[in-house]
Amino acid sequence: IYSFHASAAAYTKYWNNSFGNGKEISHRQVWQAFIHESICMVATPSGVNFIGLDGLSITGLTEEAFAKLGENG
Repeated sequence: IYSFHASAAAYTKYWNNSFGNGKEISHRQVWQAFIHESICMVATPSGVNFIGLDGLSITGLTEEAFAKLGENG
């Protein structure tokens, strides 16, 4: 089953149609938010309050998470 929640394209289109008001977000922005939230969900049970730096690429964000959480995160 295809999930609306798992599709960056569907969420991007929904957001832009509902809240865009002349400004649109990109698939990359949605994907980065998903990655960041996923990292936070993994970090929380480990007692780590993960906050990524502003302006990081998706690769940079995952590298920072690995540096803070290690292989067990």
